[in-house]
Amino acid sequence: MNVNKLNGNKVIHNIGLEKGEAMRLFFALIGFSAAIFCSCGYTVVKISDTESRPVGPPPGWPVQYPSSRYLTGIGVSSTSWGMWVALQRASDDARAEIARTIESRVESRRELFMRSSSSSGHLDDRSNRILRAESHNLSSFTRVSTDQIVSGIEFKEKHHDQSERVLYVLAALDRVAASERLERQIKEFDYRTALLREQARKQEGAQDLLVAAQLYRKALGASLQADVLRQQASVLDPRSESRTDSRYSSAELAVKLGALLGSMELSITGNRLGAIEGAIQQAMAGAGFSVRESSAKSTGLTLRCNLNTTCYPVLDLNSKQGSYMCLLSLGVKIVDNRTGRIAGETILLANSNAGNQASARDRALRLLRREVKEKLLEAFYEALSIKASR
Repeated sequence: MNVNKLNGNKVIHNIGLEKGEAMRLFFALIGFSAAIFCSCGYTVVKISDTESRPVGPPPGWPVQYPSSRYLTGIGVSSTSWGMWVALQRASDDARAEIARTIESRVESRRELFMRSSSSSGHLDDRSNRILRAESHNLSSFTRVSTDQIVSGIEFKEKHHDQSERVLYVLAALDRVAASERLERQIKEFDYRTALLREQARKQEGAQDLLVAAQLYRKALGASLQADVLRQQASVLDPRSESRTDSRYSSAELAVKLGALLGSMELSITGNRLGAIEGAIQQAMAGAGFSVRESSAKSTGLTLRCNLNTTCYPVLDLNSKQGSYMCLLSLGVKIVDNRTGRIAGETILLANSNAGNQASARDRALRLLRREVKEKLLEAFYEALSIKASR
C-alpha cells in the first residue's frame, strides 16, 4: 500500500514538473514569435520591464538618402538560411519595392492621361478606340523600360540585426541620373515619331492610303512609347516634364489615323463564314475601319476570307472512348482595291474535341471567334509589314 502511494506521489510530482517546463517553453515560443514578427517593420520590442530597443534598419538611412534625390527601397530577410541567401533575398526585395513604386505611379499617370484625352473633346469615338487599343499594347514595353531603370539601382547599405537574425538592405536609385537616361531615350522616340509622321503625310499625298495608315499607326506607337518614358521620367524627376515636351501629341496622331481609316471602306468576302464574319466585322470596326458589305471605292480594302474545317474521329487512350477533333483555319488575304494586288495575308487557327462532331465544331468555332476578336487586327497590320523606310 505504501509503495503504491509513493509511486503515486512520484507520478504526481513528475507530472507537475512536465507542466512547468511546458509552460516555460510555451511563453518562450510566444516571445520568439513576437520578436520575429516585429522585426519586419519599424517597431519596438519589449525586452524587460525597464528597457526597450528599436528593431529595424538604422534611423539615419532616410537622412543619408533623402527622397528629393533618391528613390529608395528597403529589403528584409531572415538570416536563418545563411547570410548569402539573406543578402540575395533582401536585395531582391529592395529592388522589387522600387520597381513597384515606379510602376504604380506611372499607371496612375497613364490613367489620368487617358481620361483627360477622352474628356478633352478632341477625340471622336473612333480615335478614342484607336488610342485605347494602342495603349493596351504598351504593357511589355513598360516592363522592359522599368527593368532598365532598376538596373541602375545601387545597394548602398546593409544592417544585420544579430539578436533578431534579420538582415536589412537599402537600395537607392539616383533620380536625376535615371531621369537623364530616360530623357535621351525620349528624344530618340520623338525623332522616330516625327520621321514616321512625315513619311505618312507623303504617302497620303500620293493617295497610297494603306501605306499612310500603317505609317501613322507606327508613329502613334512610337509617340505612346515616348509618353511612357515621359511618365517614368516625371515620376523620378518632376522637372523633366518641362524638358521633354513633344511637338506631336499621341491624341493628335490618333485623330489623324482615325480620320484616314474612316475614309477607307473595308469589305469582307468569303464563303461559309457564318458567325465568323460578324466577329471579323466587329474586330475591324473597333479599329476604326468603315466596314461595308461591298466596297465600290478604289481606295478601299477587301478582306478575302476562306474558312476551312477538318473533323476526324480520335481515340481517347484514357477513357478508351471515341471522340471527334475539329480543326478550323481562317485564311485572310488583304487586297488593295486601288491596285488589285494582295497587300498581305494571314491565317488564324483553332481546334477542339468533343464526343460528337457537331459539338467539336461548335467549340472550335467559339475559339476561332475569340481568336478573331483578339488577334485579327494585329495580324492584319503584321501581314502588311510596311517598313518605315518605304
